[in-house]
Amino acid sequence: MPQPRFFTGIQASGTLTLGHYLGVIRHILEIQEEYEIIIMICDLHALTIPKPNFNYREIGHEIASLLYACDLKEENCKIFIQSEIKEHVELAYLLSPHITVSALSNMIQYKEKKKEKESGNLALLSYPVLMAADIFLYDADLVIVGQDQTQHLELATNIAQKFNNFYNKNLLKIPQFTIPHLGAKIMGLKNPQKKMSKSENDFLALLDNPQV
Repeated sequence: MPQPRFFTGIQASGTLTLGHYLGVIRHILEIQEEYEIIIMICDLHALTIPKPNFNYREIGHEIASLLYACDLKEENCKIFIQSEIKEHVELAYLLSPHITVSALSNMIQYKEKKKEKESGNLALLSYPVLMAADIFLYDADLVIVGQDQTQHLELATNIAQKFNNFYNKNLLKIPQFTIPHLGAKIMGLKNPQKKMSKSENDFLALLDNPQV
């Protein structure tokens, strides 16, 4: 029997943080003998808020190196950069007729980021559709996400059900979605009312020195 498949994505928006380790990496270490591990470094997701002179490919390679340094076993763990696989965008395009703009604009994360950045760009709006395509492209059995992604997972499930019903076939496999009890939402140090955030420079990086 083939191993069940685990999938997760990590944004290429900067170095790995304590939130990444507690929320995802340590859980992967616990299951990597039982599952085929697929980790996608999401450079397309990181483009929702463009950063000038930001080398997404270099950051992606650093993240992959750090993941292996955390003791992920290379023989059972596939790590790749999202934009190298064109099927992500193609599947997202196929899924988009099955979701409305109003449903996307009601996403809590979209409303919060639109308010923070004072810009509701198309990349932020369509982010959940691309996330759904990422998940369904790999026929995953298990997906672990943070607490702030709950609404996106509900939307992804809804899109898959509508897509399958439209074609009257189970073309998209809906995995088991798990939000861990420990590490689902790591709060910031400067503002403990908000999630640890790289965009607000309120985080601990895995490569920080002891003085930091």
